[in-house]
Amino acid sequence: MSGETAATLHGRLHIVGSVRSGTSLMHQLVSTCFEIGAACEHEMSIFDAPPECGGLFVSKHPGDVAVLHRILDASANLHVVILDRDPRGVVTSIHPGWPRSYYADFRVWSAAHRAAKPLLDHPRVMRVRYETLVARPDVVQQSMMTRFPFLSARHPFSDYHRFARVSAAAVRAMNGLRAIDPSRIDSWREHLPRLRAQVLEHPALVEAVLDRYDDDPEWVRSLTQVAPLWAVSHRTGRSSPLRRVERAIRLRRNVARYLRSRPCSAARSSTDERRAASRVLVPRVGWSEPTRWPGVA
Repeated sequence: MSGETAATLHGRLHIVGSVRSGTSLMHQLVSTCFEIGAACEHEMSIFDAPPECGGLFVSKHPGDVAVLHRILDASANLHVVILDRDPRGVVTSIHPGWPRSYYADFRVWSAAHRAAKPLLDHPRVMRVRYETLVARPDVVQQSMMTRFPFLSARHPFSDYHRFARVSAAAVRAMNGLRAIDPSRIDSWREHLPRLRAQVLEHPALVEAVLDRYDDDPEWVRSLTQVAPLWAVSHRTGRSSPLRRVERAIRLRRNVARYLRSRPCSAARSSTDERRAASRVLVPRVGWSEPTRWPGVA
């Protein structure tokens, strides 16, 4: 059996990235517009075993970006799509489930950005810019089929809303099922007081945007006349030391259990397994230098 056929019949395509970066949209696009065996309803951890479905299984869980670099090499049929969104869009996004607050602050975006870095050069990983996905969905679809040749199109990404069967949770996360709307790329301009507050609290946000997403500093100058809106985010990237330790221990256990369940685990010594699991750390808060990501620019 060829590698591509094996990937189609028994593989898993897992979608990760920062929260509010378009992972729900990508999940629906892949599930609807490619030939697959099955897909999770909305979110599913990489540590949850997929069902036998006779084809490619599609899942998504944004937070798994923090652990994939420890388990990817142990899963020959695991492929990953990383969504990357302008942090201005992430920090000004409102989740319908929490309509009275902005969903995430810059710390959350930064932690996901840092956690993704070890994955970027892996041959079974593709990074997709949210802005490119929304502006040119069919171009992104073709790029995905080039990167992952086992993918076979059923419908154009641009027509996904005509064929999608979306769960209530996914509809809520995406603010409804509708045609892809490129006019929403700059929706952060509708939330300048929030953006002003985030820039004041996290000056690294400016450098992150200028280095990768928008090299015109005019948007920064335009904020100087805006009064900041000091709103509490639903997700802040902050946690107590005890919570961080508890999460690190849980992740290590999950990684060790996952590695033991892999077909190639017999070739791994228990020492190697413990070493891989012990390197799982909770992402530090902060921002690092932008990285040139492989995939769609």
